[in-house]
Amino acid sequence: MFQPFNVSKSTVPEFSYSSYYEANETTCTPEEMKMAAADRYPRYFLPNGDINPETLANDLLKSDGKARECFKTLFSMPERFNGNSLIFDCEFLQTLKDKHGRNIIAHGVEHFKGGLRTVLMMCITGKVTVPFVSWGRFADGPPNASPVSHGPYYLIYTVNAKNKPPVRENLDFNQVEYVLVPFEENKIVLREQLGKVLTARLITQQQADSLLTKLITYQELVLKLEKRPAPKQDHDDKENSPKKRSKR
Repeated sequence: MFQPFNVSKSTVPEFSYSSYYEANETTCTPEEMKMAAADRYPRYFLPNGDINPETLANDLLKSDGKARECFKTLFSMPERFNGNSLIFDCEFLQTLKDKHGRNIIAHGVEHFKGGLRTVLMMCITGKVTVPFVSWGRFADGPPNASPVSHGPYYLIYTVNAKNKPPVRENLDFNQVEYVLVPFEENKIVLREQLGKVLTARLITQQQADSLLTKLITYQELVLKLEKRPAPKQDHDDKENSPKKRSKR
């Protein structure tokens, strides 16, 4: 059994995908949520009821609270407030930390600080709006120095720290090498919301494609760094692909 890094294991789930990583259920339809957002945040909507992509994206870049609340209403993403969500019992995360951590510079994205929604907003604005001191080596250390305990999602600046300058300023999103997530299902959740954001014209196809190419699971990154072949995808994995899910 792997040991906790910095916080109590009782606050986190075991290493398996569960409803913990899914958006809270709601009885409202997407159209009803859109109408509610338009009533509360009219600044971000056009007279015909469509989202005003330029105004919303600009205010998200300014970290405007109302813009963030409007975005949260429109795009349902996993969100939890009950403490840190780092996964401890994970061989792949442990391997990244112990074998490769000194070469990885990362920033942790916690559930209660927005999780995947924060990643999506960074893609829209093109900016990683966190202080440069929030980046660190993916290795053991106190929470103010190590990103490891701030998961379960991570922005990876580089996996080759020896050949890349340290982070000294706020980064553009295109400078992020990987968006690291625990499970393939996390990638599916993000892809589904990315499609909705693209339909709302909040991002371009090029921005969407850029985020998709950055998405990688813990296991995939370990295999990539160690140049090991990826396991074959079984039938159930194929059934959970975005294309299959959209037909149900």
